[in-house]
Amino acid sequence: MKRTLLVFVALVLGGAADPQSAPQGPTFEVASVKKSAPPGTGPTMILTGALRGDSWNTTNATLRQIIRGAYGTQYQMQGQIIGGPSWLDTDRFDIVAKVAGKPSFDDVRRMVQALLADRFKLATHSEMRELQVFALVVARSDGKLGPQMRRADVDCDALREARRTGAAPPSAPPAPGAPPPPCSTGMRFGPVSRIESGGMTTAQLVSMLSQAVGRPVVDRSGLKGDFVVTLEFSAEAGGTTPFGPPPPGPAPAAPVDTPSLFAAIQEQLGLKLDARREPTEVLVIDRAEQPTPD
Repeated sequence: MKRTLLVFVALVLGGAADPQSAPQGPTFEVASVKKSAPPGTGPTMILTGALRGDSWNTTNATLRQIIRGAYGTQYQMQGQIIGGPSWLDTDRFDIVAKVAGKPSFDDVRRMVQALLADRFKLATHSEMRELQVFALVVARSDGKLGPQMRRADVDCDALREARRTGAAPPSAPPAPGAPPPPCSTGMRFGPVSRIESGGMTTAQLVSMLSQAVGRPVVDRSGLKGDFVVTLEFSAEAGGTTPFGPPPPGPAPAAPVDTPSLFAAIQEQLGLKLDARREPTEVLVIDRAEQPTPD
């Protein structure tokens, strides 16, 4: 059975939260939390959190993915969220939450935290642990990037703010075969996986690479600003996807000339991953329950 997973990253909630204190500030007016329908055999879209008009939405998102969004850029990497129930990465949820006014990204992040505490009874604490990580660094001594990574010609911070205030249309998933809109990012999982962005930071890139390699990836590139990125690579044998392990049965193979992730990063982006150990802040889940019914 062939399954293609499309992850559309429409909104990265900025700012670092204090997970040990109860969320304070504004809350959603009303929220609907429901289990997602089982995935089919065709492409499956995962929306991990987006403001659309007067609502905040997720589609086919696991609790771990929702937690990542709720804490901004702080716990985006694989292995940074520890503990929790067995269904943390298997049960998926569709959430539609009504938003009043034009809240900031930080306010929306706090509203999502409050929703998780209320509907999932989520309780967490943070601590430092030494973990095996990969460091993303520039591969060439002259700093030249690869052919599939260039600086964006759009001010993504300004565009995201315009989308938040309604001055620009909200970001939407790209049409089939079309590139992501400016300053939006998509990731396709399959025999040939693909990360494609119309404007992303290296901090966002390491978060997505972390999901692919299964351990934290830290940004040591020194690169600032937003980049247009296209990264195409073969899936690792025995690897996982946002829906967990691949379905049973023979797995479709990637074309023989498709590079591995490590080779693709260097050939296509001009970057590379160095293995090392580093102290890393992690979020420990002390309690999480199935959401209360609507």
